Amino acid sequence: MKHTIILGALAALTLSSSCALMAGAAAGGVVYNEFAENKIYEAQFNMDSEAVWHSAKATVSHTATDPIEVDRDLRKLVAKIDGAVVIVTVETFDLDQSILRIEAKRYGIIDGEVASRVLTKIREGLEGEL
Repeated sequence: MKHTIILGALAALTLSSSCALMAGAAAGGVVYNEFAENKIYEAQFNMDSEAVWHSAKATVSHTATDPIEVDRDLRKLVAKIDGAVVIVTVETFDLDQSILRIEAKRYGIIDGEVASRVLTKIREGLEGEL
């Protein structure tokens, strides 16, 4: 009986999460998953990595206080934002899926607040492009 209740709860949780993702996709929004491990923010977008790369590059270049360093081949950029060194990378995860990673360090210490703000700005930029 305990296993049936647990399986039922897991199924309900999975269905509600799937419905929320499908509702976001149907509404035309940017569908993504986000998590932070050791204050390195990672987001998976259901978008082509080139689109995410161009949006990230444009957003960071407008936000940075100094010129940004760009490695086009690796889709990696380094910028200084609010006194922190921010590293942004974009990787292809699957067809029309990409992973965005953001790490920020101020004085050699990880600054999750800046990384989170940069991720939010990039996500909002992607939503504005739709």
